[in-house]
Amino acid sequence: MSARSNMKLSSTEKTILLWYLLDACTHLTTELAFVYHSLTTTVNGATHWTSLLWKEYAKADRRWGGFHDCTVAMEVVTSLVWGPVALLCAYGVYKRSEWRHFLQLVLCIGELYGGWMTFGPDWLTSFVTGRSELNPHKHWIHFWIYLVFANIVWVIIPVLLTWESYKVLVGACKVSRSHQDPSLLLGSVGGKAIRWTLYTFVGVVFLFGLLIPFQLIPAPV
Repeated sequence: MSARSNMKLSSTEKTILLWYLLDACTHLTTELAFVYHSLTTTVNGATHWTSLLWKEYAKADRRWGGFHDCTVAMEVVTSLVWGPVALLCAYGVYKRSEWRHFLQLVLCIGELYGGWMTFGPDWLTSFVTGRSELNPHKHWIHFWIYLVFANIVWVIIPVLLTWESYKVLVGACKVSRSHQDPSLLLGSVGGKAIRWTLYTFVGVVFLFGLLIPFQLIPAPV
C-alpha cells in the first residue's frame, strides 16, 4: 500500500467527498421523489409534502409540473443510476481507490448530458417554434435562482472533475504503458463481436439503401 493512501484526505479531497455526498443525496431523495410523483400522478397533482419543492420549481419550468416524457425518463436514470454511482465515488474518494476516476468520468459525463437534456430540448423548441416552457412568468428569481444557480453547479463541478480524471487516467497510461499492453486490451473474442456487429449493421444499411429507391420495402399493413 502506498504511503499516500495512508495520508489524511487533503482539503480538496474532502471537498470532493462532500460534493459526492450532496450529489447522491439530491439524486436519491428530491429527484427520486420527482420520479415517483411523475409516474403515479403528476407533481402538480400530488399532495405529499415531497412534491412541494417541485411545485415551486415548476414555476420556473412548467415541464416539471406535469408529465414530460423526456424529463421523467432523464430523471429515472439520474435518480436510480447516478445516485448510487455518486455514493460509490464518495467511497472511492475516501478510500483513494484506483477505480474512482473511471466511475467519476462516467458520472460526470452522464450528469453533463443530463444538464443538456434538461434545457437543450426547450432551447431547440424555442428556436424553431418560439415557444418555451422556461420562466413563463418572466421573474428574475425563477430565472437566476431556480434555473441558473440551481443547475450550474452540476455543470461547473462535473467539468472540473472530468478534467481531473482525464489527467489521472492519461497520466497513469503514460507511466504504465497499459494502453499498449495486449493482456489489457480487448481480446480476439471481443474484437470479433465488435467486427461482426459492425459488418451486420453496415450490411443492413447498405441493403436498405438499395431497396428503398426501388420501393421494394413492403408497405405497412
